[in-house]
Amino acid sequence: MAEENTDIILSISSDVASMRRAQKRMEEMLNSMGRSSDSAFNKIADRANADMRRIEEGAIKLRRQLDATFQKSFGGSLNKGLAAVGSVLGTNEVRKYADQWTTAENMLKAATAATGMQTRSLKELRVGADDARVSVEDYVDLYARMVRSASGVAKSENEIALATNLVSKAFKAGGASAQEQAAGILQLGQALGSGVLQGDELRSLRENAPIVAKAIADEFGVTVAKLKDLGAEGKLTSDRVFRAIINAQKSIEAQFAATNATIGDGMTAINNAMLWSAP
Repeated sequence: MAEENTDIILSISSDVASMRRAQKRMEEMLNSMGRSSDSAFNKIADRANADMRRIEEGAIKLRRQLDATFQKSFGGSLNKGLAAVGSVLGTNEVRKYADQWTTAENMLKAATAATGMQTRSLKELRVGADDARVSVEDYVDLYARMVRSASGVAKSENEIALATNLVSKAFKAGGASAQEQAAGILQLGQALGSGVLQGDELRSLRENAPIVAKAIADEFGVTVAKLKDLGAEGKLTSDRVFRAIINAQKSIEAQFAATNATIGDGMTAINNAMLWSAP
């Protein structure tokens, strides 16, 4: 079993290297676009689109291989599974994934201790993270913040889990960077915890999470620009803000479905699978 796992992991490692080479080629092509004629531009665009299709297919293949590999490892010996991963990643990388897993567990335990709410397992949250094409660490962080700040306004833990998934997809569909997502999540959590969305928290949400801001505006029947006035009047209460996210499920899901997986998303799926293998 160990040899079989090692072979599969090595194969995956080779595929990942190919994806990285493709990424480099695409970056070079994109850099040359500004210097290209229209005809050359079209050729470059066609090649880039073809590369993206191959990469997306490769990411799906990699994820399936990883899931199958780690399932076999868990079904047999955990040590064998870790040995197979370690043969490619090295001790330091395996330790890093194990530490990330422990940190995620600690966040859930802290949220449960603070609210008394029974939280989801990391296995369930990993499924949600993969569905939203975000890292497990970021997803668990958002979920834990939601548990602590929205437990008083959510009808159930199921609603908190749904809101976590929707907010993650809204950030992804809105094209937020990792830094913008972190800032938006922090401000949203603070707003839900304080009882009202206003001031800097509202400004940050409008800038970093425009899809969430639009959902809130729709809930109140106003434009996004008008939210500033409602915030100053103290009308953007946490219960209405949370309900706005839940009620926007159809819209957020549709906008997320219209986006395509990127190279980075493929690497995120791989990292999520590696993290799952670490404990």
